[in-house]
Amino acid sequence: MGGAALGLLLALSSALTTACAHALLKSGGDRLTVRLVLGLTQTVVALPFVLLLPLPGGELWPWLAASACAHALYQLVLIRAYDSADFSVAFPLARGAAPLATALLGALWLGDRLSPLSGLGVAVVTGALLLMAAKGRVAPAGLAAAVGAGLLTTTYTLIDAAGVRAAPEPLLFIAWFFLLDGLALAPIALALRGPGVIRAVRAEFRRGVAAGLVSVLAFGAALWALALAPAGGVSALRETSVAFAVLIGAAILKERVGRHRVLAALGVVLGGILVILG
Repeated sequence: MGGAALGLLLALSSALTTACAHALLKSGGDRLTVRLVLGLTQTVVALPFVLLLPLPGGELWPWLAASACAHALYQLVLIRAYDSADFSVAFPLARGAAPLATALLGALWLGDRLSPLSGLGVAVVTGALLLMAAKGRVAPAGLAAAVGAGLLTTTYTLIDAAGVRAAPEPLLFIAWFFLLDGLALAPIALALRGPGVIRAVRAEFRRGVAAGLVSVLAFGAALWALALAPAGGVSALRETSVAFAVLIGAAILKERVGRHRVLAALGVVLGGILVILG
């Protein structure tokens, strides 16, 4: 199996675990606290790898810092979206603009190249994602937050792609990313929750740890995929997670899922297949 093919396979496996991690975050009573525990779980998992690996070179630190900041901002905006809309609406909206924007900017900035068939697949995924959320009820604040999260998805994807490719080994960037990402949101969460943060952590501890472990699998696979395959293709395949999100929203979170969302989810899967064939 070639490197690009392995990268796309990793991106596809990341889709299912990403949907599960986001569903755990959405289902939490205090989503900011769930995200805090999630991040600290990532840090604990990454620490042994960080201790065994060499320190990143000077050229890698700007990418790690930019990635930690972009992800922290993304998480805050995403939490706002989840507070204002159904999971099966907010999640597709938050991911909708990302594949096409990532493919275009990846070609311009990173020099990535997609075949015409893969490019068509990216466009199909983007259109299906937007269709999926088009008829959902969402407050203006939730809509703005979801779209903002989508733009930040493109931002952090391109930063992560550049960073993981700049590293001598992908695992070096991945381990340090999880270490820093887990710590970046902690001061913000502590400032917002204040003295009640310990009680909140106790209430959301199990959910947060579970989400953190799943997130390590999901985003670890995504980062490795970005080292091997074009960023646009990886982004498109990761967004097939919305098909799983629709199922989770209906079966577990008991949200009403109409026919148009099911059709749109099938469109996402079709787009993903086109990316792979391309």
